[in-house]
Amino acid sequence: NVFPDNPDRDMVKAFISPWLYGARKARIVKQSKGKLTSEEVDRLIAGVPLMFPEAGAWLKRLKSEINSNEHIPADMNPMEEVAIPMPRKFAGTIGASFTMQRFGASFFRLLLAKTAEIGYEPVVFVHDSVLLRIPKGKAPMKVIEQVRDVLKYAAGIKKIHALVVTMGTGNNWYEAEHSGEKYPVLA
Repeated sequence: NVFPDNPDRDMVKAFISPWLYGARKARIVKQSKGKLTSEEVDRLIAGVPLMFPEAGAWLKRLKSEINSNEHIPADMNPMEEVAIPMPRKFAGTIGASFTMQRFGASFFRLLLAKTAEIGYEPVVFVHDSVLLRIPKGKAPMKVIEQVRDVLKYAAGIKKIHALVVTMGTGNNWYEAEHSGEKYPVLA
């Protein structure tokens, strides 16, 4: 299992999104619903630059650029390679998440276009989930294999080195989600 379920992983998951959105320690602890203490949040904040030095340096520079110049510089926006205006008040809050959300959206656009090319129509796309319409008679495991190939292609284009996705099949979203299994995708 590439990313096993364990308490440390659950703690990091409870921490990372609110922290990237600029939440203060008390809010992160409250939103974690008992998964994190104040001391654990302090340890995670201190550990990010040590465990992920490139990500820590990127985030520090992003906040500095927004604070100093009120924009995300072109070299930090690989989608269009143009500077993005960003008010100073967002430097510590949505600056990082804005950039990552834009990147995620571009990844999903590529994914949807490529799945359509192989005959799988996207029916619904919500946040980080996609429901595809598969023609009758297609073997589910063959479809999953093809979609994994598309994911691998898209991850390579977007320079994503590892990705874990949950894929399932069914006659509706509920069935597909509840039949899902995790699949690692390595670009």
